[in-house]
Amino acid sequence: MITTPLTLDLVRGGAALEPVERGLRPHRLPLPYREREADAQFTMVERQPSGIHLRFRTAATTVALRVGFALPIRQGQAVRTQAAL
Repeated sequence: MITTPLTLDLVRGGAALEPVERGLRPHRLPLPYREREADAQFTMVERQPSGIHLRFRTAATTVALRVGFALPIRQGQAVRTQAAL
């Protein structure tokens, strides 16, 4: 099995990949815009990575991708879940 690191050149629709504890968080806007427009509504919408996708070519017959996501629960906490696709 060949492991390929996820880099911005594989990401379409995203402008930045933020390193977090368990991997990378995609962002639709670069950091300077996120810092400048940092109201609550803007931050909530920007952190939803809708429209961000991976694009690559491979001769492989099988591709495995490990993803994690947070589900909001009571009192603003999140439960982190992982899924293998």
